[in-house]
Amino acid sequence: MALQDAKVRIWDVKFHRLLTELTIKGGRGVDIFPKAEFIAIESDEPVTFAYIFNGSMGSEKVYLACSYNGGVTFMGVKANEETSLFFIPSNSSIEAYVYASEDAIVKIDDLTMSIKADSYLKIDVSGAHKILSNKNVVIQVTHWPKVPAIQGLKSFGAVVPCVQTVDYTPMSD
Repeated sequence: MALQDAKVRIWDVKFHRLLTELTIKGGRGVDIFPKAEFIAIESDEPVTFAYIFNGSMGSEKVYLACSYNGGVTFMGVKANEETSLFFIPSNSSIEAYVYASEDAIVKIDDLTMSIKADSYLKIDVSGAHKILSNKNVVIQVTHWPKVPAIQGLKSFGAVVPCVQTVDYTPMSD
């Protein structure tokens, strides 16, 4: 996803070769299915890249594998960074949260809300969202297929990235 038109190149890291080039239209996202074990993304504008299952498979045979594509995705958002987009799957069971370590004012799409220190904001509207915060925050999106109804996540527990390190820049030599 990108807020502005972005030219993107996707590389196969293992074999050092270009897999594809594409343009993402501003405010839109694209589905890609790179055939490589490890990939790298290069773009001329900021983009949000995530491995997310959107809940539709087209083949009921896959349903036999419990939790065939559920997961937990985390994303850090730097304070006052206006280029942050995130996606909540539209055809899955979802739980999404924004965590803050200090009092924060967060604007999601056109709605402004406050989050108290060491607290969270729950989001339950699927689709692509634009986020802006006056403090560093971390977004968690937990998702799993709706069909069959017995689905869930294969395991429990995940380490939430430390919100204080969202804007960390390693020292250069």
